[in-house]
Amino acid sequence: MSNRFRKIMIEYKYMPKLFWFTGQAGAGKTELSNALKTKLIREQTILQQNIVPKDIWSSIIPNYKFILIDGDDIRALYSNQDYSIQGRKENVYFVQKLCTFLIKNNIVPIVSMVSPFANQRSEFILENNGLEIYLKCNEIRGREDYHISYYEEPNNFCDSITIDTTGKSVEQSLDEIWRVGFLKNENKR
Repeated sequence: MSNRFRKIMIEYKYMPKLFWFTGQAGAGKTELSNALKTKLIREQTILQQNIVPKDIWSSIIPNYKFILIDGDDIRALYSNQDYSIQGRKENVYFVQKLCTFLIKNNIVPIVSMVSPFANQRSEFILENNGLEIYLKCNEIRGREDYHISYYEEPNNFCDSITIDTTGKSVEQSLDEIWRVGFLKNENKR
């Protein structure tokens, strides 16, 4: 087995069980969460179909399923238009309950939502062996009217990485998430 595929197997073995993208509107949460899901599925498929014998794969690495949970979609699905502090907290709490159910069923949630309160995010992410991915951006992207003044940056209570998407392509930001995020989890062994 080549070193590349051995490295991918190690990454999957120590993969977070939850990815939580957060940051202000327009930072790239939805686009990067979609790109991460695509990469996770592609890498897993390569390993399963072409490289690793099934008996080795199934004994080392579960067959993960990945699902995107986007804050805008959740609001549309449940007609939640309450953007007050309490409304935002309740929306995040609902997504956390949904994630708990998915994780128990061997499904890796990839959450993409503003979720402005650091303690609410970090406690849940820590409890579920997750990775918080905080995105920030200094470019004008047309979503600045949706920025909130009380957004709390990560408090480092849970595993978190900060990615500045300013001037970066989706691929560049995704490479940084893959490199830094998986390295953090692997080092927890």
